[in-house]
Amino acid sequence: MGNNAYPSHDNMQSKKELEEYLNNSLINKLVESKIPVACKLKPCILGIDEAGRGPVLGPMSYAVAYFPQADEEVLTRMKFADSKVLSESTREQLFEALQIQSGGFQDIGFMIKIIAPNMISNSMLRR
Repeated sequence: MGNNAYPSHDNMQSKKELEEYLNNSLINKLVESKIPVACKLKPCILGIDEAGRGPVLGPMSYAVAYFPQADEEVLTRMKFADSKVLSESTREQLFEALQIQSGGFQDIGFMIKIIAPNMISNSMLRR
């Protein structure tokens, strides 16, 4: 995800910035965590997913999350699972748990690329 196909994007660092973007989504966005130290030192598990219904209904989102293999049981106890089987409130709680600096799970990294609907439409028209 390091190579951006569209020149107009901004990095976001908070949930507030994400909410502001979703209310006015004219450019691409990138939401990323810092890379946890444990992920630099230990073998990791990586998960990738996408969500979106096309440019008429909103943005496309691509996400990756990664964490040390040794912590898999911790995430299972926290009830992490495929987002499609989790309620919206559970997804929100898990997202908040990733944001908490003390007491939260700190060995998970993530990156989310949100492609704006107008960028999708313009790309389709160039074909």
